[in-house]
Amino acid sequence: MNTLIYDIGSDDVKRPIWLKVPLREATQVENKLYIDALNYDSIFIGEYIDDSIGCSISLAELTTGRRYEEIGIDLLMVKQRIGSVIEEIDHFIILVADVIQIQSNSCYLFDDIPKLII
Repeated sequence: MNTLIYDIGSDDVKRPIWLKVPLREATQVENKLYIDALNYDSIFIGEYIDDSIGCSISLAELTTGRRYEEIGIDLLMVKQRIGSVIEEIDHFIILVADVIQIQSNSCYLFDDIPKLII
């Protein structure tokens, strides 16, 4: 399952930071990896401990999904940046702000009522 990693602001409100996406949970279609961005567990950043191999994903490597709740990752762009190391990666880390940006773009493509990750 995806994991939303958050911090708590001075006003005691959760501030989402990253979305951790296990590769085994994603669906690959050709050179795109699709993930359900609205399905996740949450963990406080102070409790987050992970020793698995991960890779950050930039906004340029993200695409809209096949459905509103999905976002896509362009694997060709990721492979160009990191090379064959991609075979060793267990998960991707994506900024929540980037996920929200992609979902905002998706609301123009789909008739669904927008439901952003936060």
